Amino acid sequence: MRSIGKIKLAIVLSVGLSIGTQSSWAGAPAPGCLGDVVPNGNVNVDDLLAVINGWGQTWVTHEVSAGNTLTFTPNAIAAKSGDSVRWTRKTGAHTATSGTNCVGDGLFTASLNAVTTQFTFPIPTDFVGDIPFFCMPHCSFGMTGTITVGSFWQDVTGNGVVNVDDLLGVINGWGPCG
Repeated sequence: MRSIGKIKLAIVLSVGLSIGTQSSWAGAPAPGCLGDVVPNGNVNVDDLLAVINGWGQTWVTHEVSAGNTLTFTPNAIAAKSGDSVRWTRKTGAHTATSGTNCVGDGLFTASLNAVTTQFTFPIPTDFVGDIPFFCMPHCSFGMTGTITVGSFWQDVTGNGVVNVDDLLGVINGWGPCG
């Protein structure tokens, strides 16, 4: 079965490279159709090229510092599903609290002080959207931020890295969905 996959991969790569890429598409896989990362109901060259364009991407940890300037640095984080965000206290006493308008929404809250200097929040692998956050004692001074989470749609297998397993997932799902 592996040799058939390799033959399919060689054919698809040669055809796909002559066609071009779909690197501008940034959606999510079609539900129930493994490998259809460009959700059109068909696993084809577009899906294979999308995975190739995402090759080597992994889940990462984004670092945010909280200091005496009453700001989070950075205060805007672009992340993807499955990433983590780690807040580190530099000076003062702060919190990392999810929510808007200085009101927590219960997703997370953690103190950042001399005893607890770090907090890490793992972004759920199925979450896409914005996660606003703030510092409880300093929110009214503008100590706020936002995590903008995009999907990690090239990770067909959901293991946190775009690699050969994802290519094989596309190849094994080749053809119409359903």
